[in-house]
Amino acid sequence: YMLWYHGCVTRQEAEFQLQSCKEASFLVRNSESDNKGASIVSSQRWCTITALSVCLSTALST
Repeated sequence: YMLWYHGCVTRQEAEFQLQSCKEASFLVRNSESDNKGASIVSSQRWCTITALSVCLSTALST
């Protein structure tokens, strides 16, 4: 079980989940614009940032 992988959540849901987390916490969610992609959402002190899009099949196979 991967605690950092949240699957099908929207960017807004991901940002909300990270609001109560420590700075530099992150989660990976399915991309809303690319069926084979994923986005890494990171919590920073001043804001929540979608930082990077990755290939989902590569991310889950490592």
